[in-house]
Amino acid sequence: MSWIAALFVLGLVGTGLFGGRLALDLFVRRMMRPPLRPPVSLPPDMQRRALGVEIEGAADRFHAWLLEPDRAAKGAVVLVHGWGRDAGSMSPLAPSLLERDLACLLVDLPGHGLSGPVSHYHAPRMLDDMLRVRRWLESRPRFAGLPAAVVGFSFGGLGALLSASRDACWRAVAALAAPVGPMEATEIYLRSRYLPASLLRKPIRATISRLLKVDPNAYTAERNLPRVRVPVLLLHGARDPLVPVAHMAGLRAALPPALVTTVRLEEDDHVSILVNPEVHRCLASFLSRHLVV
Repeated sequence: MSWIAALFVLGLVGTGLFGGRLALDLFVRRMMRPPLRPPVSLPPDMQRRALGVEIEGAADRFHAWLLEPDRAAKGAVVLVHGWGRDAGSMSPLAPSLLERDLACLLVDLPGHGLSGPVSHYHAPRMLDDMLRVRRWLESRPRFAGLPAAVVGFSFGGLGALLSASRDACWRAVAALAAPVGPMEATEIYLRSRYLPASLLRKPIRATISRLLKVDPNAYTAERNLPRVRVPVLLLHGARDPLVPVAHMAGLRAALPPALVTTVRLEEDDHVSILVNPEVHRCLASFLSRHLVV
């Protein structure tokens, strides 16, 4: 939806007309539909060893790439991309994990990458899908009984943390450039389109609650992350213009202090954090410490 159409929605909302409600419904539905983008290809060396798999999700089957280390896997790591991205965008994180004998499952969430399009996607659906991903791993003889961790970037980072707050079977969790909640992520989306996020937040929250029958504020860090009982690694770029580094402080404040480690990357922005070798080393060290016995 163009910014002109979005401003028209804002005008209708301001009038309180029934047409305003319909326009806002349309805007929210469009906002929650993942953008269709060509998937990022895995690097050639990964393509040769990657196994494409299909996982039965909460509402849709979705695609994932399974990468196994040269030796027997000592643990498994699920890598979850951000909004509008895909499994291929998470591939820079995999080599350092494979070197530590950790298998990697790079998922294409429904509506992303090689998974089929969906009309909408949101945090509650991602939580259901993450549970099914972990159960898929448990159903494979090679991974049954192995410790598993979940790593997420941006929107996927929030999903990883929320999943760890509900699913006690994850052994560790890491989040890169993650926002503190769905409505904060929505405000980021609005600001990226030069829309008045503070003015639209309340009507959009009400519309999401009505359409989904769930309050997005039920999925904030403050309400959920105190329940996390596994080690957490938070990484964030100090130059991130999309999800400011202050979000990492908000996540840390919500987590049990003894479980959380934070790493602030002074030279990184929202995207470069994925390709920073220091991030790769920190992530591999953290996960091997908590997964490899």
